[in-house]
Amino acid sequence: MRPARSLLLAGASLLLMMAPPALAEPRAPTPAAAIERGLLYAVPDGLPLAMDLAHPARTPRRGAPAVVLVHGGGFHSGARGRMRPYLRPLAAAGFVAATIDYRLLPHAEVLDRGLEASSAFAQEDAETAIRFLRENAVRFGIDPQRIVILGASAGGITALNVAARATGPARVQAAVAIAGFGPVADLDGGDPPLLMFHGTAD
Repeated sequence: MRPARSLLLAGASLLLMMAPPALAEPRAPTPAAAIERGLLYAVPDGLPLAMDLAHPARTPRRGAPAVVLVHGGGFHSGARGRMRPYLRPLAAAGFVAATIDYRLLPHAEVLDRGLEASSAFAQEDAETAIRFLRENAVRFGIDPQRIVILGASAGGITALNVAARATGPARVQAAVAIAGFGPVADLDGGDPPLLMFHGTAD
């Protein structure tokens, strides 16, 4: 298994194990279902945003835990397809897995504003995607009390921002950041469990 894929699977699984016992229900791996592509979840400023989603072939009665995957690209490039290779492995491990698009900025604007200031659209859109999945939990076979956000690079920054700042139905139960940075100093004991990687040897 490639290091990046190992980090994704380990990160999502470990965080659910770190969660309260009611959230950390062990399950045997199951085959992945086909990927549903192009599910529209929002249209901010007239721009359609979509996700691709895969789910286990067998869904527990209470629903499966969900993982929202956020791609990197410095907030000026990239698309949900970057994280698509990880959908089936996560679904085979028992997760509903979704990779999302989010609004991007021109590269020059990111350079001018900086990464942290450029991350607002990504955070807002990721929170919208989480609310969409939670509102459609029955449709997608999701346990709405077990949603993880996982991102790499700019996606890792987004995952940390969501973990620290999201409230209400956009709140996650755990977050994984790979090569990301964010407002970890703002986190306290009431925030979701967090797992960070900065190298494949971590």
